[in-house]
Amino acid sequence: APAAPIGSLEADRQTLGALRDAGADLTKPTEVNFYLYFPTQAAAADAASQAQTPELPARVMPAADGKAWLCFVSGTMVPSESAIRAASARLQAVANALGGDYDGWQAAVSQ
Repeated sequence: APAAPIGSLEADRQTLGALRDAGADLTKPTEVNFYLYFPTQAAAADAASQAQTPELPARVMPAADGKAWLCFVSGTMVPSESAIRAASARLQAVANALGGDYDGWQAAVSQ
């Protein structure tokens, strides 16, 4: 199947399905990482302050390509569809509001 648009419900379901197929127990807390990219360090810092929660702290670092800035939001959570959806939608809105790109999420496989 073609990849669904990043940030969509279908994309989140595809990622959750891949985790499940890899043997992850989606009822257990695991490390989840969300990626938001911005053209400037200032925008990434603004995003970090808006994006982070006590459970999902954010930090800013240069992106791997050396051109953009990454707002890396990472924490431990139970990756239920509803929790992932809520975080994904919220972080996509932060990225859009600040001129950045939400690039989805990954999780560790916890068994």
